[in-house]
Amino acid sequence: LLQVKYPKYEVEMHWGNEKTVGRAVRNNIQNKLIAAKRKLTEWQNKLARFENEWTSMFPIEDDHIWQHAHGKIERQKIRIQQLEEEFNAVMQA
Repeated sequence: LLQVKYPKYEVEMHWGNEKTVGRAVRNNIQNKLIAAKRKLTEWQNKLARFENEWTSMFPIEDDHIWQHAHGKIERQKIRIQQLEEEFNAVMQA
């Protein structure tokens, strides 16, 4: 379309990806960090609700759903820590 719009000019087209730099990298990491924190809060709330509604005579720690949710929360905390380190590294550069 550019060649049709500007017939007297030479139009070059390139395909590919460019490495993201600057503010876009910072915003990308910041958005990932915000989403990870939101998911952590969501899973913590679900786990708290599950613990409050627990009525079985067996300990809640033996339940596979509780174990899965607890593991997910721990993995999310590690991911948040990594993203915060990455964000701080980008802010220092």
